[in-house]
Amino acid sequence: MDWIASLILGALALSSTIYFSWSANKRADQLMTKQLFTEFNERYNALNEVLNATEGKALTDIKQHPKLIDKIDDYCNLCAEQYYWKKAGRIDDVIWKAWLAGMKDRYKSHEAFREYWDGEVATKWESYYMDSESDNFLKL
Repeated sequence: MDWIASLILGALALSSTIYFSWSANKRADQLMTKQLFTEFNERYNALNEVLNATEGKALTDIKQHPKLIDKIDDYCNLCAEQYYWKKAGRIDDVIWKAWLAGMKDRYKSHEAFREYWDGEVATKWESYYMDSESDNFLKL
């Protein structure tokens, strides 16, 4: 009879350990998602006004303003980092879908960004966490 009680207590202890470990991992994942979400949105908000100033301009016009090129480059890096964390499973599908829609909208509507991005991807796709040049997530 003692061995049955030991077996039941052991099973309860194991179940509790598994549950609390799973629960702690889930909380850690949620915290990381929140941290990434907050950081990426703050970085985007800091770039948004300058990026909007590039609307309707060709890349040749913007190249005369190095600070604008730097901001476009910062935005490219932000997009790539978001893509990296999505591929790593740290960005929720709902969040990624919203971010990707915004990135694709800017890609389609801002000639300078599109030209800069396409030039970067053609020569440095690995720097943007892509598996190949055809892995261009803004064109998929």
